[in-house]
Amino acid sequence: MSLTGKEIAQMHKDYVMQSWSKSGVDALPVERAEGIYFYDYDGKKYADMASLLVCSNLGHELPEIVEAIKKQADKMCFMAPAYASEPKSVLAKMLVELAGADTYK
Repeated sequence: MSLTGKEIAQMHKDYVMQSWSKSGVDALPVERAEGIYFYDYDGKKYADMASLLVCSNLGHELPEIVEAIKKQADKMCFMAPAYASEPKSVLAKMLVELAGADTYK
């Protein structure tokens, strides 16, 4: 399936409910992203000034992160928060150690 930027923008407007913005407004259709930039379907380059949202605060398509995601996806793509998983537990330990035990609650 290969859609144009205009088709994607219209589908987004018609079918996507956005929690952080007004639904039903025109949205910029993004074709790809790399580093701190993303590109529209006309090839125009934009600096992603909102890359800190959700999970892309280190930039888009960083090879080390892409490889880690691929490796984890081969084992398990998702697990509900109520269950323990190795990546989550190891990361939590690292964060507490970096923050210092006195700040851990």
